[in-house]
Amino acid sequence: MVDQTARKKNPRSNGDRLRRRRLSERFFRSAAICAVGLVMSMLALIIYSVATLSIRAFTHNQIVVSLTPALDSILSIDRGNVADSAKTLSALNKLVADEIDRELARDTIIASDETGFARARLFAPVAVSHIAEVITKNPNRLGQTRSYRVPISSNLDLYLKGQLTDQNIWRIAETGIADHNMILSSDSASEFKISIAQGVPEPVLRALSQSNETRPSVFLETQSAVFKVDAYRDDHLSLRVMAGELADLKGGVWLRVVWTPAAQRAISDQQIAEVNLLKRKGIIRSAFHPRLWTSADSTFPELAGVLSALVGSLLVLLVTAFVAVPIGVMAAIWLEEFAPRSRLTEFIEISINNLAAVPPIVFGLLGAAVLLNVFGLPRSAPVAGGLVLAFLTLPTVIIASRAALSAVPNDIRIAAFSLGASRMQVAMDHVLPAAAPGVITGVILGLARSLGEVAPLLLIGMVIFVGEVPDGINDEATTLPVLIYKWSTGAERAWEPLTAAAIVILLLIMVLINLFMSYVRQRFER
Repeated sequence: MVDQTARKKNPRSNGDRLRRRRLSERFFRSAAICAVGLVMSMLALIIYSVATLSIRAFTHNQIVVSLTPALDSILSIDRGNVADSAKTLSALNKLVADEIDRELARDTIIASDETGFARARLFAPVAVSHIAEVITKNPNRLGQTRSYRVPISSNLDLYLKGQLTDQNIWRIAETGIADHNMILSSDSASEFKISIAQGVPEPVLRALSQSNETRPSVFLETQSAVFKVDAYRDDHLSLRVMAGELADLKGGVWLRVVWTPAAQRAISDQQIAEVNLLKRKGIIRSAFHPRLWTSADSTFPELAGVLSALVGSLLVLLVTAFVAVPIGVMAAIWLEEFAPRSRLTEFIEISINNLAAVPPIVFGLLGAAVLLNVFGLPRSAPVAGGLVLAFLTLPTVIIASRAALSAVPNDIRIAAFSLGASRMQVAMDHVLPAAAPGVITGVILGLARSLGEVAPLLLIGMVIFVGEVPDGINDEATTLPVLIYKWSTGAERAWEPLTAAAIVILLLIMVLINLFMSYVRQRFER
């Protein structure tokens, strides 16, 4: 009676409370939508940044040359005979360099160092090793002229992709060339003076007027030659020949300004001139980068690949799955279906829950102290890495499997007991199949966590350089997360897109594993 009287006296109080409740509901709904939107936007930003950076690593500029390897200059590669391998690479380097010389119309672009390798300006000395391997597998190619591809150096590849320097290009019409006269300087280097009828663009004049320390590099390019612009006086450009043939200047002329001074970049003016001329002639082409998938790690970014780390990750994951999944599921079944309720059982459950919150690096210390020092497992091998990650994965698998088993209705157990089934038959034939979707979810979470771990593997030595693909779980290996960590600490800028590409590959592997496990889970649900 009192409440009804109060409501009659204050009819607005109910309406105010209703409005406040609706406002709070709208506020929480808006806050939830904003939170989801923020998470999705951050995820999209991460995916966009990694994807845009990794695209540069999936393509690479390559030098396409026609070679005729001779029998007397090409030796078979023998990994046990360093001298033969060095002679093979040296001979192939000379063949490739001679072919590039003919395109650049220069005497030589290489110089031999004390190791016996021919050091080229446009590509690494070991970049021709795949040609030797192809010839070794196909001896019938000796004496035949075939087209081969040699990846250019990583810095030049970044330059051609527009990532290493800032530059601008201006096209000058054919009518802009008034005359040209050759002048030989005292050092016998060919120089030119060219009159530009239409005038030089203002940014070029500004670049030529700067001091030598901060002066950008200015090039004049034609279809067959590249010149370095030294000065602009009396309406004439003073040029030096950098690469190419001294042919007619008609047919298109370009002025290129590389704004980054030569002292502040990793490539020289000579390399820029040569690579631009070869690019215009079609000798350098951008193509899919197969070495990223088919090669092991390398000290040269243009030759590095993820194959050894990919195989190592799969071997480590197999060891982890074969150890953690059976032990974790069986432990969950025992704790949930067979273990008596006692203080010992409670202590075990508390210990498992606490282990799930232990930092991963602690498991790495455990693996280094026990697996390596006590049991003598091979250092940096997938068997050691897999066991360490199995210790890390076990608590997650046990906790998720116990939750799935406890969610199975007791009616299933009672029905199985009433039909005469034993406790083991009830647990294995009735409860476990009903809880399989939840158990598989726990396995997915555990394996996904182990696949992305780095700290435990660093402590057992899996950060080493691996130049060969491992053949088994006892060979030296590394994993994709460790390789990403190693590449991200590289000093050269070329490692940045490779790191992003390795991240994309790791994410694709995790997505494929999750899709497969989700398919298996749906089959059990049906």
